[in-house]
Amino acid sequence: SLMMNTPGGSASGADAMASFFGRAGKQKPIYTYAETDMCSGGYYLGAPTNRIYAQRAASVGSIGVIMVHFSYLKMYLESGIEPTVLRAGEFKALGSHVEKLDAKARASLEKTIQDYFSMFNEHVVKYRKFGNMDSFLSSAGEGRVFLGEEAKEVGLVDQVAELEEALESMS
Repeated sequence: SLMMNTPGGSASGADAMASFFGRAGKQKPIYTYAETDMCSGGYYLGAPTNRIYAQRAASVGSIGVIMVHFSYLKMYLESGIEPTVLRAGEFKALGSHVEKLDAKARASLEKTIQDYFSMFNEHVVKYRKFGNMDSFLSSAGEGRVFLGEEAKEVGLVDQVAELEEALESMS
């Protein structure tokens, strides 16, 4: 059983762990309980488990991808430091924090987050049986966050329960 208390995290590693839960759940049931938060990467991990429970005040969802780019270039220049970026490979390390985010770098980063977003959506639709992508995106997707009962109504959780009730149901 997984106990979720997470607003999310990095996409890297989540897919491999979630795939493991999906495979392992075919051998022995794996359950997830959203105690406080089961958002973003936490939802990615729990989606393939056999049953998802949530406490009624738990936040569930946030199925989306966010990336924040910080440019320190101006700060460096004001401090008398002039970074020079050398790269071999046209797309190597585009969006570095020591250079201006130009159109090419922005397009590359946006493609990456869109690829992660597509992968995340496909993962949830596959394991949570939303039927099709459009119904998922219009009801539970696009980064929406729900409390327990509404998360159940939109199909992100199977049962709203206090921990003791969920544990009883699991056994």
